[in-house]
Amino acid sequence: MEVTSLIFPAFVMLGAIIYWNVKGRYQWVVLLVLSLVFYCTYVAPVTFIYVLISTFTAYGAAIFFERSGSERRNRIVVVLAILVDMGILAVLKYTNLVIRTWNFFGSLRSDDFSASPLVHWAAPLGISFFTLQIVSYLIDCYRGELQPEKNPLKLLLFTCYFPMMISGPICRYGEMRDQLSAEQHFQYERVTRGLKRMAFGAMKKMVVGNRILIVVNILDGDTARYDGAYIWLSAILYTVFLYADFSGCMDIVLGASEIFGIDMPENFRAPFLSRSTQEFWRRWHITLGAWLRDYVLNSLLKSRAFINMTKAIRKRYGKKAGRRIPAYLSMLVVWFAMGLWHGNSWKYILGEGMWFWLVIVLGMMFEDQNIKLMKLLHIDSKAGYWHAFQSVRTFLIASVGNFFFKAASMPDAIRRITIGFTTHWDPSLILQLPYLNRNTGGTAGLCLVLAGLVLIVIADVFKYREKDVNVVIASRPAVVRWGLYTVVLAMIFMSLSVQSAPFAYAQF
Repeated sequence: MEVTSLIFPAFVMLGAIIYWNVKGRYQWVVLLVLSLVFYCTYVAPVTFIYVLISTFTAYGAAIFFERSGSERRNRIVVVLAILVDMGILAVLKYTNLVIRTWNFFGSLRSDDFSASPLVHWAAPLGISFFTLQIVSYLIDCYRGELQPEKNPLKLLLFTCYFPMMISGPICRYGEMRDQLSAEQHFQYERVTRGLKRMAFGAMKKMVVGNRILIVVNILDGDTARYDGAYIWLSAILYTVFLYADFSGCMDIVLGASEIFGIDMPENFRAPFLSRSTQEFWRRWHITLGAWLRDYVLNSLLKSRAFINMTKAIRKRYGKKAGRRIPAYLSMLVVWFAMGLWHGNSWKYILGEGMWFWLVIVLGMMFEDQNIKLMKLLHIDSKAGYWHAFQSVRTFLIASVGNFFFKAASMPDAIRRITIGFTTHWDPSLILQLPYLNRNTGGTAGLCLVLAGLVLIVIADVFKYREKDVNVVIASRPAVVRWGLYTVVLAMIFMSLSVQSAPFAYAQF
């Protein structure tokens, strides 16, 4: 069941009608059944066994914490439970990374090295998302910050709640428990708001994302012709596609969840209006960044080994070094984990991890010099032109990271970067791009993409200013509101025939 198909909103609305007509104490059962049906229509049902193992491992461990009076035993159990849950993720997602790395170094040692074959295992839907969710539940129960769930099926619902199984967001049980169990009633305002958000997300994906990806594939498919600046154009367009695709998916699933009266956390807040890379990652994939901060960074900083290392550095090299070096090292671990989460290849570790770590650390190291330079040049940090410059800079930095994200491999990314510095390119070819594939729609398709981008930018400006877009639209005259709704729906229907790619973060 594709989320951008007409079947999905029909599935949501049919499920919601059943949900509203069932007594409150059983509504969560309806959600569980809907989630199981959705899962089985999306991927191989047999892979659900991994979801069950992860869920019931966490359930048993949390119950043990509550009944055990031994801190030592609790510590052993939480470590074992995390190893089980993370182990499933590691085996299914990262075995080939280990094999490729082994083969690479083996080929360096010997010319007659026999490479190990890659494995091909079916992974459950959204394994990278639900694994982090269930591990957060484990840790919160272990820390005593959350009461263990007594009903294992309610915990299973949290693990496989169908809107967030596609591409997140990564939720916490503490913020979802009451909502999933509470009695919900039909609320016209929430239903219409959810439907409008789903439509806006579909517009992002189908009108903007799908067409831009076609152009990106054209550029990447013939680097002999599209070299030089076209390599960087491809990287920039891919970043636009990735935002339209991923944030569009979030709009669809958050809108679907709102129809059921359940709020999930926001995952995007106008990231490309950020002034820095640090701010960008506080606005892009928000729930992943928050998870890494709370369960990796904070745990690392509070560990005995890290505290002792900090003291040793401060004693030997001074307070400044004692403050900065541990910060850089802890961030290195976090960004390595960030890259590793994104995929089973070193291209993700380098492009989505180490690249952003390097940019952020360099910014921290030269922060004082940057302030002095701005004063010397009389730059007003609050001026609109400076904000615009910072946002463009942040967008380009993100595009470099996404360069690796879209490459076939790390050597392929490096090869393309090398080609990008060539100068023998034909600028006139850019005018042909909207007409090289019938799915792009030529001039009409280009106009649709530009109109969609304008709507996305306007919505993001309101988000950046902490204004509710729905409230802003509701304050306009009826003719303006319904005109806008009609335009968005028309754009979607005009894009139904465009070749659609799966969501970039699906199957993560």
